Amino acid sequence: MQVLFAEGKSVKSFPIRMIYHPIEHYCEASPLQVGFVVPKRGFKLAVDRNHLKRLMREGYRLNKPYFTDKIGQRYIVMFVYMGNKELTSEQVHQKMKSLLQKFTDSIA
Repeated sequence: MQVLFAEGKSVKSFPIRMIYHPIEHYCEASPLQVGFVVPKRGFKLAVDRNHLKRLMREGYRLNKPYFTDKIGQRYIVMFVYMGNKELTSEQVHQKMKSLLQKFTDSIA
């Protein structure tokens, strides 16, 4: 995890930032090991943070099939919500889609 934040590269689609770093020793079938973070400073209530994490997970799940075929290497990925205003599920899905497109363009 420390390597991800120290040496990882990132792409942004405000208010979501994706930090990624290639890894070698990863034995599962999925090409990405993914985590989601919503900082406490933007959303004080755990209910709000958990809701945003659920929305980001769902946006990732729905858009994952469109770009996993384009990834040739395994990556560890962290999605960080940087804003302080809550988005709707449609907005989060659109941001996640553009973010994943930027990711595939940057590693190609």
